[in-house]
Amino acid sequence: TNLGGLLASLSSFAEARAVLGRARTAASSAGAKLFEAQCDLIEAETWVLESPEWAQSLTARAKTAFETIGAARQAVEATVLEAEIVLERRDAPRAAEIVSRIVDEADKAGLGSRVALVLGRSRMLENDLDGARRSVDDALRLARAAADKPVEARALELHAELHDRMGTGAGDHHREEARLVVAHIAARIPTGLRERYLERRAVRIDPPKARALAGARLGQDGRRLLGLVARTLRERDEERVIETALDEAVSMTRAEHAFLLRKKENGRPTVEAARNFDRETIQNSRFRFSKSVAERVLASGEPVMAASAPTDPTLAQSRSVLDLGLLSILCVPIRGDGGIIGALYLDHRFEQGRFTDEDREVIQSLADVVGLALEQARLRGEAEARTDELRRAHESLRIESAQKDIELTRLLDALARGASATELDETKIVGRSLAVRSQIDIARRVAKTDLAVLIEGESGTGKELFARLVHDKSPRVRGPFLAINCGALPENLIESELFGHVRGAFTGATHDHVGLFRAAHGGTLFLDEVGELPLRVQTRLLRVLQERVLTALGSVVGQSIDVRIVAATNRDLDVEVEEGRFRRDLFFRLAGVRLRLPALRDRADDVLAVAAALLDRIGAEPGLRRVKLSRGAARALLDHHWPGNVRELEHALRRAVALSDGEELEAAHLSLDRGSSTVPRREARRSLDAEMVSKALAESGGNRTEAARSLGISRITMQRLVAKMGAAPAARGRPKRK
Repeated sequence: TNLGGLLASLSSFAEARAVLGRARTAASSAGAKLFEAQCDLIEAETWVLESPEWAQSLTARAKTAFETIGAARQAVEATVLEAEIVLERRDAPRAAEIVSRIVDEADKAGLGSRVALVLGRSRMLENDLDGARRSVDDALRLARAAADKPVEARALELHAELHDRMGTGAGDHHREEARLVVAHIAARIPTGLRERYLERRAVRIDPPKARALAGARLGQDGRRLLGLVARTLRERDEERVIETALDEAVSMTRAEHAFLLRKKENGRPTVEAARNFDRETIQNSRFRFSKSVAERVLASGEPVMAASAPTDPTLAQSRSVLDLGLLSILCVPIRGDGGIIGALYLDHRFEQGRFTDEDREVIQSLADVVGLALEQARLRGEAEARTDELRRAHESLRIESAQKDIELTRLLDALARGASATELDETKIVGRSLAVRSQIDIARRVAKTDLAVLIEGESGTGKELFARLVHDKSPRVRGPFLAINCGALPENLIESELFGHVRGAFTGATHDHVGLFRAAHGGTLFLDEVGELPLRVQTRLLRVLQERVLTALGSVVGQSIDVRIVAATNRDLDVEVEEGRFRRDLFFRLAGVRLRLPALRDRADDVLAVAAALLDRIGAEPGLRRVKLSRGAARALLDHHWPGNVRELEHALRRAVALSDGEELEAAHLSLDRGSSTVPRREARRSLDAEMVSKALAESGGNRTEAARSLGISRITMQRLVAKMGAAPAARGRPKRK
């Protein structure tokens, strides 16, 4: 579509339609409604003059498509084109009525300048020249604010036509401005297409009479300027353009010295190049210029000309003028896209009144040409830098892809030999990466002691598996292993679940309840999401851990307990302690030894091994079957970011097994976002939440507590996620004891 639009703007309508036809066919095959409608809209522009009716039909079709798919900006653009087509048929009232309905929407879409232009042309057709001038002024202001050069050129052309009709004599000035804008646009167009563009724009800018008289009116300086413009558009050497410009400046004005100055970041001028009357490069430090004059031009953007510099009241404060013995000075700004980028400075020490008003106009035009040349050089440099960057990025991606293929082959071979996975008996912990093996080793060592263990890691990293490993390898292995999610229950219930209660302790306490501490006597109590505990419960938990004596709610009799505590959290408890949300003394009680479990994305060597173990487990479930990973699926698993860790991997595999038919899972069955490896964890997690929460709620029959437990998150977090999804309230309930 970009090429079609460019060809359309160059009036190469047949070529544009051919390109757009192919693009439309491709878009239709891919189901890309937006691009298909965009092709219609661009093609409509090519038919405006030849067949306004067909152009109107294409525009209406595009507008309907845009509105259907919710492409609001494109729909506004189609409406603007509709008005422009109506205007070509000279139906000014209808065109004005169409755009008047979308003024606000067009401003928001950045199309306000085109709307103002339609209103200006409409009012011209109705001979409301003052109203037309105001609208065109608005179009010019908005176009310049948005750096929309094509609309700016059209607005200047319309200004020229308006002033011709009003007889103000300013038409030529606006036409000259339009020519400079067109030259600026042409500098960005590839060679070959540029000439066709300039030819078409010249026809639009110059009225027939002006074109007929152009040769007669154009003086020697004008012809030299036009020649310089042509050379500028072809010249790739910025220094040669600057040197040529200085030579022309000296030749046309017979200045003694000529300087091309660049504006530094601090606003001060620096010499880019310099010439004297003999066209020799000035290198001697005694050839200096008036910095105060140059700084004034760079700051104001207005030219400075003095016929008798020592007596000019505007230069009374410029000491450098007197120090240098200057009589005549002419300095004009050089403009770029970002404002004033430099200045063209001329002076003469021995001739008074050396520079005339005509010289000022010619040198300003020359400076505009230089600005265009510098801008073109900047754009070319940026394009070349982007090309080099893309080339390096492509090579880097090629190398990375090759390395990934080698690594994938290694992992698949190792998996086939059974060497990439170490499944530790009944623990179900899979992995040979150093990050996992080091934590397994610590867990085995600490299991033999009675130290409290704090397991830290993101949700889905297997914290409960490590807690069971600590219990199973400890002397308490024959005792009970009980677990509770501390964030899954409200404050009053969590106390009862942990510490127990006697009958009558509170409303609804119709019988004694032992509590998990007493039930776990002689074994291990796993406090999952311990960071979710309210401060009041933290205080009571600390007292029980310190005294090893438990008093049930409603009782005054304490009982000794013998329980090992293994706690887990996905929060940063160091931060929680510093911010006062978790008791420091309780933290030290729980963190006898800290296990830090790595995220799945940080143990890429284990991804395929974990996936293979999960597929074995899934394949043994009723209604499912054993399948293997294809090479493409394995690559997709390695490329994915896994914000939900092993739990997300299990959900993805379970869904893929259910949806696939063959003996191998393909990448398409996994429904993974190909760009997820570069998506930050928080964004990837957000995209996953809705699906995982919905599935967990469905599997738990709407019980949020059960759903929270299955996802390894607190009930409070579950409530927040459900509220964000806008789901209806689900049933409440207590989690089942493990």
